[in-house]
Amino acid sequence: MTSKLFLLLSLLFVSLTAQVHVTTIDPSQWGLTRLDAIRLGQLSLVNAPQGSRLNVQALYPKGYFSNGMISDVNEGCLEAADFSLAFINNLGGSYAVFESPPSAATFSHHVNGRDPLGRLEYTKQSSGYCGLWMHLFNSLSPKEERVYFDATRFASLQIRVRSYTKNERLLLKIADAAWNEEQDAVLVGELASFLPAGRIDTTWQTAVIPLTALPPNLDQSRLATVALEAAREGKGIVEFSSLSFCTSTDARQLRIEELELTRAESLEKAIWVWNTRDLIENHHTVDEMTSFLGTEHVNHVFLALPYDPDHPQASQGVPIDAATLGPIVRALNAAGHRVHALVGDKDFIRPDKRPFVHATMENIIRYQQSVPPAEQFYGIHLDIEPYLLPGFGSIRQSQFLENLLRVFEMCSTLARSARLLIGADIPPWLDAPNELTNMAMEVLWNGQTKPMYQHIIDIMDVVVLMNYRTKAEGEDGVVFQAQNELRYAEAAGKKVFLGLETIPLFDELLFVFRGKPRTGMPIEENAIVIAPGPETLAILVPNKARTELKTLLKEKRISEQHLLWWPVERTTPVSASRISFANGGGLPALRKTIEKAEQILRGFSSFAGFSFHDYESYRALMAK
Repeated sequence: MTSKLFLLLSLLFVSLTAQVHVTTIDPSQWGLTRLDAIRLGQLSLVNAPQGSRLNVQALYPKGYFSNGMISDVNEGCLEAADFSLAFINNLGGSYAVFESPPSAATFSHHVNGRDPLGRLEYTKQSSGYCGLWMHLFNSLSPKEERVYFDATRFASLQIRVRSYTKNERLLLKIADAAWNEEQDAVLVGELASFLPAGRIDTTWQTAVIPLTALPPNLDQSRLATVALEAAREGKGIVEFSSLSFCTSTDARQLRIEELELTRAESLEKAIWVWNTRDLIENHHTVDEMTSFLGTEHVNHVFLALPYDPDHPQASQGVPIDAATLGPIVRALNAAGHRVHALVGDKDFIRPDKRPFVHATMENIIRYQQSVPPAEQFYGIHLDIEPYLLPGFGSIRQSQFLENLLRVFEMCSTLARSARLLIGADIPPWLDAPNELTNMAMEVLWNGQTKPMYQHIIDIMDVVVLMNYRTKAEGEDGVVFQAQNELRYAEAAGKKVFLGLETIPLFDELLFVFRGKPRTGMPIEENAIVIAPGPETLAILVPNKARTELKTLLKEKRISEQHLLWWPVERTTPVSASRISFANGGGLPALRKTIEKAEQILRGFSSFAGFSFHDYESYRALMAK
């Protein structure tokens, strides 16, 4: 973040938090039976033109972390880190550089062909030290719930490594729980001594460290940290592709350099069209749209089905009027576009909504069977975002995800029965651990426990990854965010579009709190307050707003002694310029990002192209 942007967001923070901000919560939606059991939460404050808006995004009770991470042994190895998740490994452990001036180090993530890698760059001086550390436990779990790594069932630690120069030197150190408490680790040896060539050089090699080589004073049932420290003075660059624990001392066979890249076919463009009602009411806008989409060489159109809750048949699924919708589909088909019926709502995952969703699918199929081929859809596209519902960021999250999979499976079965392509929008973080808990977003479905994004790709013919970022490279860029989905879709024989945002968005602030709540009036500079009552209130209280809080409590007839509060642990500004090209860089940035991402990602045969959100805003951006 540039200093100028940070200053602007800091001023935004001051302006937004000069007053109390309030929202209501229903504890049952968050799986809470006692408010004083809350140990972790996140609120967001959105800077909308009509006034700032407070949202509750996460609430977790004590005991949530006790089960640890789900980690499977595949082909005799448990891959603790594959560097695809950006500073969080597969065990929920954080990793980062350590350094003591004047020595210094940085760590970054990149995509090598189809595979992720981590890059350690350092400058080692005669004094000071630097390197990389990695936790083997969930770094965000409270100490009383921490589950350390039990390595007693394994025979070796294996690290895949290469360097930019020959004879690179790294010291391998490991800490158990006790050593980790002292913020120290025990020397195991030089990493090069465990490599086939006896040195770290420019060729990928696997260092096999027999666990019998670990010092006897380490408790292998409670390993906590692996550290790699630069041992050679000067500058160095070392890359890692995996860190695994294996049941044998045979080197794990990885596919880093053996792959022949299968390039994607000619890339396509897709676009969301939400203003269908306007197209119905103003026929000239249809001609304008087809002309624009033709100029932009758009192949796929996700055309929203208009829904009127006051319609006489509104309770019987989203109705489709062939007389009004058919001509629009006909015009798009005639112009060479493939039209997908776009439908969805966050409430579609609710069990009581399932008959409505089923009826909507039947309405689409009935339309499809009743109109001539020129007015038929090519596919059905689902936009169901359950994370917008209260309670998603809670212990109930698995219920939300399972319900989403049930709806997706039902819809895909119905769509295929009518020979319609089925697709869905998914966020880019389903492959990553929860950023507040480091817990994997894995779900047991059809007898298999897998990351949520893999289940969805299995069900769908195509997915659109809502990869809303305004730069191509880096951990927060389009390329890195999409790699896991593209890699899995390639193996599954599916296609992935990468969605890019062009709608103007608002800046927001994220507030994280954790720990046991205090009671009474908050005394910290910035606090999160939960006020029980007929309506349970969540309140963001800045230091300068104590008087306003007292006025609010008086109006709501809430006693100060009943308040639960936590100091704000972390405030994170989220700039809209990071997410939407309407806020960040405009058309030049969009073109630059597409060009760079396309150059890197064409190596994935699953890469279908880009999808733009949405038609009206994309057209406005192109006109500037």
